[in-house]
Amino acid sequence: MELAANRGEDFRALSLESAFSDVLYLLALFQVDPGPHAERLSKEFSNNTKLAGVQLPVLILHGDRDQLLQPLHARENHEAIPHENKAIVWMEGAGHNDMLLQARMYFAAIRGFVKTLPEDG
Repeated sequence: MELAANRGEDFRALSLESAFSDVLYLLALFQVDPGPHAERLSKEFSNNTKLAGVQLPVLILHGDRDQLLQPLHARENHEAIPHENKAIVWMEGAGHNDMLLQARMYFAAIRGFVKTLPEDG
């Protein structure tokens, strides 16, 4: 995410799979108390904050049954992207770590997204 936000000119696109939006949720999941650093950590390490600076085309893949990082994270990340060259694909029946069980859908989503990218030139 850091590279996409700060060195986007070096890449053609960004793909996120089962990505968290705010790092504070992730810390809470692992029972880490950020204490007085919560605001700074959220600002500096959250994907949704960094996505606000991403100008690349973005594909978000997220399982619609993800119980670890619920679909809300994908929606928040999608909303944070400041342009319209973005797509969100819900992997039907997939959880957090099993998207490849839906291989046809997974690779079709990636192929479809790549076809929308401008030609090298």
